Amino acid sequence: MSSGTSIFDLGDDLLITQIPQYLLPEDIFNFSIINKSTYNAFHNSSLTTALYKILYNKKFTNHEMDFTLDSNEDLNWTQLFKFRVGLGQKVYTWGASSMARLGYLTRSISTSHLTSNAYGIRNVHTPTNIPDFNGHLVIDVIANGYSFLILTNDGDIFYTGLSWKRPHAGSSTPGPVDGEDTGPSPSSLALTTLNETPPLQSRRSIRGSGIVAIPFTVNRGNRYDRDVQQTATPLSRRMLPPNPNLTLPPEEMTFPPGLAESVPGSKSVKESNLLTKLHLPDLPQSEQRKRKIISLSSGREHIVALDNLNNIYTWDTGTKGHEGTRLSFPGLDLANLSIVKISGGWNLSGCYVYEVGLVIWYSRIPISREQFDSGARSSEAKYFVIPRTKANIVDFTVGYDYILYIDKSSGKLYKCGFSAIDYSSRSDTISQDEITVSVRPMDNFNNWLQEHNVSEGKFAKFNHVKCCFTNFVVLTDEDNLVIGNQAHLQYTGNDPDDDGARPKYIPELQNQHIKTVDIGDHHFLALTSEGTVLSWGLEIDNCGCLGLGSKDEFVDSHQPSEVKDEGRGKGMRVLKPFQVTNPPFPGKWVSITASGWHSGGIYVPT
Repeated sequence: MSSGTSIFDLGDDLLITQIPQYLLPEDIFNFSIINKSTYNAFHNSSLTTALYKILYNKKFTNHEMDFTLDSNEDLNWTQLFKFRVGLGQKVYTWGASSMARLGYLTRSISTSHLTSNAYGIRNVHTPTNIPDFNGHLVIDVIANGYSFLILTNDGDIFYTGLSWKRPHAGSSTPGPVDGEDTGPSPSSLALTTLNETPPLQSRRSIRGSGIVAIPFTVNRGNRYDRDVQQTATPLSRRMLPPNPNLTLPPEEMTFPPGLAESVPGSKSVKESNLLTKLHLPDLPQSEQRKRKIISLSSGREHIVALDNLNNIYTWDTGTKGHEGTRLSFPGLDLANLSIVKISGGWNLSGCYVYEVGLVIWYSRIPISREQFDSGARSSEAKYFVIPRTKANIVDFTVGYDYILYIDKSSGKLYKCGFSAIDYSSRSDTISQDEITVSVRPMDNFNNWLQEHNVSEGKFAKFNHVKCCFTNFVVLTDEDNLVIGNQAHLQYTGNDPDDDGARPKYIPELQNQHIKTVDIGDHHFLALTSEGTVLSWGLEIDNCGCLGLGSKDEFVDSHQPSEVKDEGRGKGMRVLKPFQVTNPPFPGKWVSITASGWHSGGIYVPT
């Protein structure tokens, strides 16, 4: 760049649509108020809605996919962002209540929400509020096998219930399998937890909880299509009313709702017997002051977090206490790379590093006594990189001994499959040749897409994939959704009549404006652009995970082609999607999560 030029000579389109891609939400806002000219360009121009699309995706969706508005949705990105950060939002959970995983005790809620299984255990069949988070901005809610993880705008991560993993269980991947971390003794741990630990400076989360556009009545002149192009005549740059931020020193500037580290006047969520805060290991003081968690994901009984310094942390079966472990990846300098997404699977974890590809880890080295005594909380991950995935991934998901990903160059769905426990027990390096032969195209799904496009005259592409254990869903950019299971994962293409030869196609799930899907052990949740949640699948042992209310009432009011009664106290199998019961006031669901035998979401009043 020649002398006399600056970043502001790039032009508004680059300033607003490109530079923010590499900044955190708070930094985007700080950059936008450098001077009056940039303020007007960012907040009062035809490009403003593109800016808020970036903010929304960074803060709430973690680029699980490139979240876009449908052309028939009556709102723009600015309005959607402001709706999503409303403090009236509430966290709801439902399903199996064991280990107090729902965040409340069944004796403390309305009996109209309760059901009992054959053993007399009371579960929850209707979305029920966790009151501890009322009045707080919750960035994400994630279910794992035994609890919910909740990330607040203050940067705190809580888990519900007694534990986020099985108590007194053995080790499992992707934690260390040849030992567990050296940790504090029970007595010293009890003493340290008496002191308040500073809150995590975290921001947002990754996984899989889905975020959705919510239509409501606004000026139809402000509607935008999938490319976020303004349908009305673009506004010329004009001056806004004076903004006090532009005349204040930086330390006195105020953030818009959702971009502040904390909301003025709000109190922090308090720990309790049912809510426990997770903590990060120490970093050098210069880094610790700047650290913010920007992504969070979870597997069956392990948790993965990413901060803005490109540190990856884990809590797994080797973890002692509530403090996480920082992972290192020998041969990879993550500090200078672009980590696009992290994902916790059933017994694996992975991340997409743009300049490297899909990095998959299946175990780690336990923290030694020497490390613990010195205060070090870092562990080497056992990992490999899937070939030909560098800068070539649309989306990916991690399951049980497999990874599914959408290849950008071909548009095809691929599977990489291997035994995590076998790999974790090896002392040698996994060769690229071994990984290459474990990768194959999912032709049962790729062929379906090709046939669908020919028969419908479409050009649909796979754009989103999500899994849990051996169940998975794949979405297209033309509002299609198809489902797979273990039979599809194992299909070799030899028998066209095999159960895995073609994806499961449910007509009632097509063209429903479904933005994302979350999956439990036996049930599915889908979030639509209308802010409704659809559920289907098996509600085992009257666990209530479908959120459809009383089983007896539901079975009595629907046809055998829609629901099958599994027997007294044994739940029901719902064969078609039905709308989850909404809370008793008008509003929209903006986030969903499911795992095991339980479900949850965030609901915002309208």
